[in-house]
Amino acid sequence: TLVEEIEKNGGSILFGYDVKSINIVDGEVKKIIIAHNNKEREIEPRAVISSLPVPVLLEKLKGMPEDYMKKLSKIKYKASISGVVALTNKITNYYWLNFLDGGLSFRGIFDHATLNPSVNNGNSVLYLFNYCDTDEELYRLRDEELKAVFRKDLKKVFPDIEKYIKWIRIFRLR
Repeated sequence: TLVEEIEKNGGSILFGYDVKSINIVDGEVKKIIIAHNNKEREIEPRAVISSLPVPVLLEKLKGMPEDYMKKLSKIKYKASISGVVALTNKITNYYWLNFLDGGLSFRGIFDHATLNPSVNNGNSVLYLFNYCDTDEELYRLRDEELKAVFRKDLKKVFPDIEKYIKWIRIFRLR
């Protein structure tokens, strides 16, 4: 795996840290300021692999040449909208359902109850997802409005679902 290869070559991967800044000098990462449990520290890496979304990465980079920053900022990036739906009953036998026709407010559903049925006691947790631009109407809806849209579209897929819904939570990432 990538992790094993990195560790075999003397590297390490830090999980659960907040990256405060990535400081570049002469085109190389010289130091990174990270925080964990409200304690900041500085590291001097030999190499960096970032999984930060480009808009977030741009906020963290310090000292990167302006022309490169402009190139990165031109990358069109989709935002993520998701809904987590708790159900009192299992609604499907499938873990992953894709909806590619564009007629629903979500593009897919993961049913986490199918992964480990022994721990869900007949309940289920659905994860609804969609990707869109931040200026799209769907992204701009208030949470309560988006919950109502998700409910309506869930009924198109599972007509009896309303009686099983305990709650819905909305999450957005840009």
